Amino acid sequence: MAGTKEIKRRIKSVKNTKKITKAMELVAASKMKRAVASTLSSRLYAQYSWEILKSISQNSEQISHPFFIGYDQEKILFVLITSNRGLCGGYNSQVLKKTILKLKELNSLGSDEIDVVTIGKKGGIGMRRIGQNVIASFDNLPEHIDLMDTVPISRYIVDQYKTGNYKKVYVAYTDFISALNQKPSIKQLLPISKKDLLEAIESIGEDKIQKDSDSNEKPDYLFEGNQELLIDALGEKISRMQIYQMLLESNASEQSSRMVAMKNASEAAGEMIDDLTLVFNKARQANITQEISEISAGMSSMVAKSDIVLNNLEELIDKEHGIIRPKIYTANKIPQEIIKEIEQELKNKYKAEEVIITEIEDPNILGGIKIQISNEIIDLSLQKRVAQLKKHLLN
Repeated sequence: MAGTKEIKRRIKSVKNTKKITKAMELVAASKMKRAVASTLSSRLYAQYSWEILKSISQNSEQISHPFFIGYDQEKILFVLITSNRGLCGGYNSQVLKKTILKLKELNSLGSDEIDVVTIGKKGGIGMRRIGQNVIASFDNLPEHIDLMDTVPISRYIVDQYKTGNYKKVYVAYTDFISALNQKPSIKQLLPISKKDLLEAIESIGEDKIQKDSDSNEKPDYLFEGNQELLIDALGEKISRMQIYQMLLESNASEQSSRMVAMKNASEAAGEMIDDLTLVFNKARQANITQEISEISAGMSSMVAKSDIVLNNLEELIDKEHGIIRPKIYTANKIPQEIIKEIEQELKNKYKAEEVIITEIEDPNILGGIKIQISNEIIDLSLQKRVAQLKKHLLN
């Protein structure tokens, strides 16, 4: 068992750690509220935007725009959204695990050329560790994201697709469901298909936006001017909006995961403090018990040694003079009949009118007695009384 000083040092260290995790929990809770508010406020716009593309895609057979039919290429662009910092539970590990499984699936289908764009430092580290080709990294996003902050990212992704070098664009992010539940997801951003649009719209509103299930009518859009240019501008703008929405979902999920992780860390620190305090009290009690045992053993040894000395002294006096009764000089109380005999002998010896013998009540003198003959008082300690008694009793 560790010493009490070591245990006290560990308790102090854990208490300091608990203060840090508690402060981080409060900060994450504050950031989460703002991130969740931004996420919820933009979901309605994101849903309606994708519904517009869904309605347009109903006639995708007549539309030849690359946003709907794609390019005849084998390369795939994969966008991974993670955080810049850790201490957020399984937020990064879950989306990275899902991404790796998706990459293996794409490789098994013959897509060997996959380029990766990472948003967040953790994603870049994870992709480089498994040997993926990272062509761009965006690590400088602010904690409170607005639409203008995502314009360079969305423009880069859309422009990479429009160059015709990629067949598909996938985005891996974390979908925010609640403060205690975040779901890693992978969506196909481009090209846009009916199936992908339907899944995207449903994923945006699983328990967030209720769709009107009774209305099956789809609006019929009329295009004025160049249809290709309009679809290009509309598809690019809505794709950027979808990227912005995914970033908001991931940011809210990150702050929620960090708040829960710090809360769990604070609770674990409290439990560790209780356990260490119990260990400390047991160690301190053991030390106190050991000290008491050592003191008791020392006192017993001293008393036993004193009894041996006194007993030897009594035997010596008995042998030489025979008038001092056994156990007169022990630390125990002197029997009254012995005291009376000694008083009588002294009275006869000195022809004194009165002889009084009393025990000295001094804790520093073991077995001391006081003899008063007439007006003379003699104090005898353990070291002096043998000689004094010899002098008074034998002369």
